[in-house]
Amino acid sequence: GEGEGSTGGEGEGEGQDLTTDWLTEAFASTNDLSGHTMTFTPADSPNGYTACIDPASAYPESPTPGTALPLGDDDMFAIQVPHPVPFFGTNYDQFFVSSNGNVMFASGTVLEDASVNEHFRLPRVSGFLQDLNPAAGGQVIVNTHSDRYVITYENVPVKAVAGVMSFQIVLWTNGIIEITWLDVSAGYAGVAGLSRGHGLASNFVLSDLSHYVACHPVGEGEGEGAAEGEGEGATEGEGEGSAEGEGEGEGSAEGEGEGAAEGEGEGEGEGAT
Repeated sequence: GEGEGSTGGEGEGEGQDLTTDWLTEAFASTNDLSGHTMTFTPADSPNGYTACIDPASAYPESPTPGTALPLGDDDMFAIQVPHPVPFFGTNYDQFFVSSNGNVMFASGTVLEDASVNEHFRLPRVSGFLQDLNPAAGGQVIVNTHSDRYVITYENVPVKAVAGVMSFQIVLWTNGIIEITWLDVSAGYAGVAGLSRGHGLASNFVLSDLSHYVACHPVGEGEGEGAAEGEGEGATEGEGEGSAEGEGEGEGSAEGEGEGAAEGEGEGEGEGAT
């Protein structure tokens, strides 16, 4: 259980860790996550998940109506769930919402540490691991559904700077995880991504979350329709050439959407790792 087959020596990185993408990025000063939704889908691979990213101007799930958690500074709240949440191959019937921007699948001390070492200390989803203080403002809201659990950090203050952060984590009972960052520009430093909780691997390399492949490449539906219309209405060669070669049709969606996204996104995301 707990993905031990993937990480061999409990994540210590001593020869048997086959992970090539740790699905985690740390930021030292500024971040480029605002206005994006990232989707992590379980995969039978050493990485445990595949990932993709799309622009976002709103949360995929409404935070209200929901339950506002009575979180203090450096605090956590246990949530018992009727339907287990799979995470790196292990089913959990409870999780812990931390005041510091993450959801943990094991109870532990909530530290003011926004480092990759802290991130990997416990199994967790870091929406944005940072020293936040919901006791000073904003809300952390939980919504429970039959197939998903939604945790929203809405206008929660960052302790060290004058600013607030808004992001949402959705845990699906089929194992899919979504993180939407509406506004995390106030985060001067922090960590976002997934952690098995096996500690920091010696061969760990940062991911580049904003450069993963697009979940829904722009123009994918229009591209196919335009390609077929031009191909049949004008000349087949011109229609297909335009679509595939110049990127007006299917080539635009798949060539640029997948090719560029996979080449650049996975190249920078996976390659970086």
